[in-house]
Amino acid sequence: MSEKEPQISEQMQKGIAAAKAGDKATARTYFERVVAMDKYSEKAWFWLASVVESDEERRVCLGNVVHLNPNNERARRLLESWRARPPTRRRGRRP
Repeated sequence: MSEKEPQISEQMQKGIAAAKAGDKATARTYFERVVAMDKYSEKAWFWLASVVESDEERRVCLGNVVHLNPNNERARRLLESWRARPPTRRRGRRP
């Protein structure tokens, strides 16, 4: 076990709890910490996709999941459905 694994596990648990509680901003912070420590964390990228603000960010996260695991059918289906939609902007920004 690497020295980062307990920290990654704790961050994931906190992120999942925040996401399930509807606190997307906090969840995002935790998941971003995980992918900063382990850019190959398929689970963290998948959860991060569920809490980001924009469709483009969601596409990037799901694209990373599919890149890491081409057999992840759920991520592949979600990515295809998001690619079919026109992009949305992040809230709070104006042209």
